[in-house]
Amino acid sequence: MNNKKHIVFDAERMKYANTGLYHYCKQLGMALKNVIKKNEEILLFYVREKNSGEFGNDVAYNIQKGVDKFYMPTNKIDVWHCTYQASNYFPKNTKAKIVFTIHDLNIIHEQKSEKKIQKELKK
Repeated sequence: MNNKKHIVFDAERMKYANTGLYHYCKQLGMALKNVIKKNEEILLFYVREKNSGEFGNDVAYNIQKGVDKFYMPTNKIDVWHCTYQASNYFPKNTKAKIVFTIHDLNIIHEQKSEKKIQKELKK
């Protein structure tokens, strides 16, 4: 019986190589890879196909598909780390614990309507 925790690290934002989000995902993903207790946890990297292999060949990958925006199987996920606050790829209707990284709250300080601010904060 497999009682290992399944942890998904969402690195979908690595699609743009010359951005801060790419480097954030790369560095945090590598750090997680080094601290995961392989006898207790399974780390799965959620990436675009072109980024498969970014974290080495000794880890598992789940390739992002467009349909994932609408339906994402989550029955074996215990923890999902969403690395971008405006991600379109997010597990819904799951009992998994969610770790959610918020990189900025610029919307609060930008000159946007109160309605727009509240909509973004609600997300």
